[in-house]
Amino acid sequence: KNFKIDPVVGWLTAITGQEKGRDYRIHSDNNFIGRDSGMDICIDYDETISREKHAIISFDTRSLSFFLSPSEGRSIIRINDMPIYQTTKLNDFDRIELGETLLIFRSLCGENFSWEG
Repeated sequence: KNFKIDPVVGWLTAITGQEKGRDYRIHSDNNFIGRDSGMDICIDYDETISREKHAIISFDTRSLSFFLSPSEGRSIIRINDMPIYQTTKLNDFDRIELGETLLIFRSLCGENFSWEG
């Protein structure tokens, strides 16, 4: 990659709770989600989210697709109210439930745009 920065490829935005409206940038490859400040996506206000590696959101630069994977979190992760137990493909406007936080997913990269091209 010819980037000095790791460009954003999509976003998660909290749509409920005390941080409603807060957005989280998604970058290429794996983005670890947890409460710890060392996580790629730090949701520090929700005690029901594990400190480290609660879940992983990934952008595959070859297929230009996004995926959500449960990781070491205790609580069940849901996409559009459906529990997921394995890596699941994400689509624009999917609603992701992590602990007590509800997020909406938006992509930047995909079939209409890519940093590579």
